Amino acid sequence: MRPALRHSLTAATVALPLACAAADTLVIQHIPQVELTATGVPDLPMGERTARWAAQAGLALRWVPVPFKRSLEELRRNGQAFCVLGVFDLPERRRYARFSQPLVPGEPQLLLAASRVAAQMRKLRDTRSAMLDPRFELLAFDGVAYGRELDRWIAERKRKPLWVGAGTAQIAPMLARGRA
Repeated sequence: MRPALRHSLTAATVALPLACAAADTLVIQHIPQVELTATGVPDLPMGERTARWAAQAGLALRWVPVPFKRSLEELRRNGQAFCVLGVFDLPERRRYARFSQPLVPGEPQLLLAASRVAAQMRKLRDTRSAMLDPRFELLAFDGVAYGRELDRWIAERKRKPLWVGAGTAQIAPMLARGRA
């Protein structure tokens, strides 16, 4: 895919409930079905780095697998102290969560396309054109914010996206079966 169809977002932030207080052990919720590294940390983009920072600060971490939408609901309830890595800082979420400054620039966002539409997508001038093109079915994860700009483009689409709750491992099989 051409570089023009890639879009970089600052994604890795820490979200904490507003009622969060200092604790001896900080719970970090992460997406389920993630392999663990040799040190027992979930193999996530910020996992090892977060564990190192916590160790340097003398803070113990407890990693808990929780579906992303459930983590957002628990943040809204504001009942316990925990952390979620990689949650986009959106105005609506600031009502119930505190966000760190972005920890690192996020991985570039890219559009993954089935081979049957790849040639059509290569002819488009940019990511926005691809996102808004009604010829394409857009597969998007329910409960996930992609950042202000991409979220706005998704909302602007005349042809609404196919919202799925499946993990990232399901993207390629869904494309192969013609589901998106």
